[in-house]
Amino acid sequence: MEDTPEDLQKTPDAIPRVEPYARAANRPYTVFGKTYVPITDNRPYRVRGYGSWYGKKFHGNRTSSGEVYDMFKMTAAHPTLPIPCYARVTSLNTGKQVIVRVNDRGPFHSDRIIDLSYTAAMKLGYLNQGSTLLEVEHLLPDEIERINLARTRNSTPEQQSTPQTATVMPGTKTSAASVGTTSSVVNANQPSKIVAYYLQLGAYQQIDNAQTTQAEYALNWAHILPSVELVITDDYYRLFAGPFNSQEEADYAAQQIESTGRRPLVVRR
Repeated sequence: MEDTPEDLQKTPDAIPRVEPYARAANRPYTVFGKTYVPITDNRPYRVRGYGSWYGKKFHGNRTSSGEVYDMFKMTAAHPTLPIPCYARVTSLNTGKQVIVRVNDRGPFHSDRIIDLSYTAAMKLGYLNQGSTLLEVEHLLPDEIERINLARTRNSTPEQQSTPQTATVMPGTKTSAASVGTTSSVVNANQPSKIVAYYLQLGAYQQIDNAQTTQAEYALNWAHILPSVELVITDDYYRLFAGPFNSQEEADYAAQQIESTGRRPLVVRR
């Protein structure tokens, strides 16, 4: 498509916040003979099924919220979730996650649970497939608060203005990259000034494998991981995320990552 912005993969997720629902967009409605009753309360919602995406054909049209659809933003259409609201969408094939703002209705097919914007589908990696297995979770106010607290901790003025660097032990290769979170490689023999809660995400014998996984976490989990670092100890490259202010916050992050089949451990350092 002409005028497609560059680096769409780097488009940040929608920043969730608690917004008043649009009255007109949350009334019961009927499409193709089927009546849909939108959710208008804070009940939990987590559903798995096939998700699709919509793009150029609808670009610039009005959504059900009255806003203009922009295929390059992180938005979605859903048959019954409140408008507007925010949802975490996980690809069950790759484990990648995005957060989108639901501001439209659809899709109206029995085998589809959500329509993501062009960019959201690109970030999950299924543009060429048209649809894929997804998990859709409505973000409720308490979780929105936790996400934004973590984001605030991870976006200090110092981090925003200072280039992120990696300190590597002699003889190792440097290829770690960070997107959204602070990534580094540190020496375990360095003294630790503060004892806090962390997630141990893995232990690797090869630094290339460790740094690849480090970059993956930094790219896909910036909304809940304050930082991602490699600690070199006992001939292993151990991957940690943190620090978290409490065990509760660390447990919550671990539970989110466990949804992709991985098993992080909560530790104190």
